[in-house]
Amino acid sequence: MKKILSALLIAGIFLIGATVHAEDNSEEKNFLSNQKAEEALKLFNAGDYNGAIKLYSEAIDFNPDNAAAYLNRGIARTGANQFRSAIQDYDKALQLKPDYIEAYLNRAMTYRHMRQFKRAIQDYDKVAALKPDYVEVYLQRAAAYRQLNQHEEAIQDYNKVLEFNPNSAQIYFNRANTFCEAEQYERAIEDYDKVIASEPNYQTYYNRGLAYRHLNQCERAIEDYNKAIELNPKSAAVYNSRAGAYRHLNKKKQAIRDYSNAIDFNPHSAQYYYNRGATYDELKKYGRAMEDYDMAIKLNPKSATAYNSRAVLYHRSKKYRQAIDDCTKAIENNPNHFNAYHLRGRCYKALGEDKKAQADFDKAKELGYKD
Repeated sequence: MKKILSALLIAGIFLIGATVHAEDNSEEKNFLSNQKAEEALKLFNAGDYNGAIKLYSEAIDFNPDNAAAYLNRGIARTGANQFRSAIQDYDKALQLKPDYIEAYLNRAMTYRHMRQFKRAIQDYDKVAALKPDYVEVYLQRAAAYRQLNQHEEAIQDYNKVLEFNPNSAQIYFNRANTFCEAEQYERAIEDYDKVIASEPNYQTYYNRGLAYRHLNQCERAIEDYNKAIELNPKSAAVYNSRAGAYRHLNKKKQAIRDYSNAIDFNPHSAQYYYNRGATYDELKKYGRAMEDYDMAIKLNPKSATAYNSRAVLYHRSKKYRQAIDDCTKAIENNPNHFNAYHLRGRCYKALGEDKKAQADFDKAKELGYKD
């Protein structure tokens, strides 16, 4: 909704000017149409989108050729989440005024909220052709490309924006995030470096840390996580990520400490409990691991991974029936979990239920399990 309101704010400029350019065969009707549009604008600015829609409809009744009134009703309908009706209004505005840039931009934004990103890009293309120096269109089109995982196209649009504004930290940040999405982590780090050089901030340090982590440069990642924590000491996500880097470096105690901090700041994350449980498991502190797996499952009963990990602990302590129950839950949540099938087969084998065991071994192998 924030993006919608941002678009509406821009479009509000055109709402204000809408009445000036309305045309009609009758001066009186033109006056009445403008009057209704002015009243509609007041309601729109007050957040009464339905009231604004009603008055814009009356303005259109007085002047059916008023492209601005169709545009503004479309904007109000977008604000009211009436996306299909809004599209119809933008279509009509463009029928009346084919080079109406504001109609293309707002229709594109509405298409994005309908997740019709290809159509949005087509509208952005038209704006770029009509007004090549309009920087905002390249930003919006880049965002639509990213939704389609068309990263190279998005990067090209960010490059275009940087031609107009080569010192924009925000654009370097956006482009860096896009490089990460495209798994081009070295290039992302170069852009994050530029942002940090001009506007150091928590999010950029954190994102650069994640990029280093993807490159298995855990020490560098930890340095950035440290900086991020200095700037935002209550970020559960950063503690969780730093814990993962420590764990990769076999610094399990530091990892436990950071997972605990993450849990303190976000006690509702099943993933954080699972991660700490897995680290306790690696330290052979099985009782603590079991407690964390229990909590992870309580918070996320759909976690196949947590059920399977708890099943491993049950199997280790020869509680085969409990292990079988957890393996079955894991399989229900993820029918392709070959490790759960294989572990359940081992439990059946230990109980002397050889046919069931063999069926699970066969299924595990079919799904890709390798001894």
